Amino acid sequence: GEQYLLASHKLTYSDWSLVHVTRYKDATQKINFIWRTNLLIQVSFFSLFLFILIIFVRQLTKPLARLGRVAGEIEAGNLTIRAKIKGNNEIGKVGRSFDKMLDRIEGMIKQAVLDQTKKRKLELEMLQAQIHPHFLFNILNSIRLKILMKNDQENASLIQAMSHLLRMTINRNNEFIPLYQEIEIVSHYIKLMNMRQQHPILYEVDMTEKARMVEVPRLFIQPLIENAYIHGLNEGGGTITITSRVDHQCLRVTVADNGKGMTEDRRKQLLKHLHMEEDALYTEERKGGLCGIGVKNVYERLKLIYGPTVRVLIDSAPNQGTQITLLIPMTAGEARYV
Repeated sequence: GEQYLLASHKLTYSDWSLVHVTRYKDATQKINFIWRTNLLIQVSFFSLFLFILIIFVRQLTKPLARLGRVAGEIEAGNLTIRAKIKGNNEIGKVGRSFDKMLDRIEGMIKQAVLDQTKKRKLELEMLQAQIHPHFLFNILNSIRLKILMKNDQENASLIQAMSHLLRMTINRNNEFIPLYQEIEIVSHYIKLMNMRQQHPILYEVDMTEKARMVEVPRLFIQPLIENAYIHGLNEGGGTITITSRVDHQCLRVTVADNGKGMTEDRRKQLLKHLHMEEDALYTEERKGGLCGIGVKNVYERLKLIYGPTVRVLIDSAPNQGTQITLLIPMTAGEARYV
């Protein structure tokens, strides 16, 4: 009752045939073994492939998931977090670009905060240093003595000039005023300063119609006039000339005196002061390098308002006077007219 498999093959050059007889059970057992072995190998290879695929996909999606978590942290307000994704593939490049963008944003925020703090400090310094207390006391005392001695229009004019100057110094409502009003403030300041001078200092104004209507930061020319009084002109008097015009979307304001001037080394030193850090500059001021808020603070204030394209030009020579020119950009967003 047992089954056999018979296989025969007739030989070509004889009448003989080769016959092989094997039990059916033995033959199928070998076939089943081969089939199971082949199936096991296929399953093993498939499992290995699936495992490698899972690892690859995980490595591929892990940086994306990291970017997603970082984006969530940024949305919550945490700008210090970074993706820190390594690799030279596209995802790595995206991660590094993302981190660089965050660095720039954080730097811009810090710079904005620093600029605002610096601006408030400069404004406070300007408010405190525009007119020193001893100057106020000397002026008021001089006016009082003149009024006691005689009653004339000159004294009334001095009091009016002092009133205008104090009003513009104390009033902080309007940061910008038309240039012609700024020149009026300067004229009051010069009138008061001349009261203390043995030989009055003259001043001339050359201002185009377009320039006079441009709005400028309040009290930004007065420090240059003070600088000319203290450092440029001597007690023998002199002339200060204020020139302003609009040239190629740029407001050019020049304050020139015909005083003692300065050497080329001193001129370079003054230009160097413009780019000093505040702490170093104030140290130099205490040593007598500059007086009042000086050209430096005017330059810093204008940079905070108009940006780094503001320029300061200084021309001077011994006994030839000094000329300080401010070049203020007037782009579409910065041009102010009354």
